[in-house]
This record gives sequence, C-alpha cells and structure tokens, in this order.
Amino acid sequence: MLPVIGLFALAGALVGGGIGGGYVAIEAARAEAAREISRRDRQAVREALEQECDLAELRQRATGLGLDPAAVEAGYWAYRSRQISLDQLISSLNLMA
Repeated sequence: MLPVIGLFALAGALVGGGIGGGYVAIEAARAEAAREISRRDRQAVREALEQECDLAELRQRATGLGLDPAAVEAGYWAYRSRQISLDQLISSLNLMA
C-alpha cells in the first residue's frame, strides 16, 4: 500500500513541476517577444534616421513609435552634422534593450 501512495505522490510532483515549468516557459517567451519588439523599434528608428527624409515624416514616425518627436529631430540634426554616431543617438532615445 505504501508504494502505491508513493507513486501517487510522485505523479503529483511531476504534474506540479510540469505546470511550474510551463509558467516559466511562458514567461521566457514573453520576455523574448518584448526583446523582439524592442529590436524592431530600434531598427525602424535606425532606418528612418539613415534615410534622407522629410522632417514632418520623421516626427510622425517618432510619434508612432512612442518617442518624443522634438528629441528625435534634435538627434537627427546632431547625427547629420556628425556630432554623434547613430548608435549614440539610438541609445540617447532609450531604445536599447
């Protein structure tokens, strides 16, 4: 009788561990998705800044990404005048993951 109870206890531990493991896997997937979204946002800003573009369009794209349009425009001009690098501009806009 005792070994049967032990088997049920073992089965319960395995089920509990599976649920806990599933939760950890879901949280890891959410974190990865957040990193991917951040990477895409950085890439969108990078592409917008590397292209010669209309300032109104640049401000519009910055607003769409949730960035301060004035800060993006100021950074654009600093980048264009070679005062800062593109990586410095990206990090100053707090887009680093």
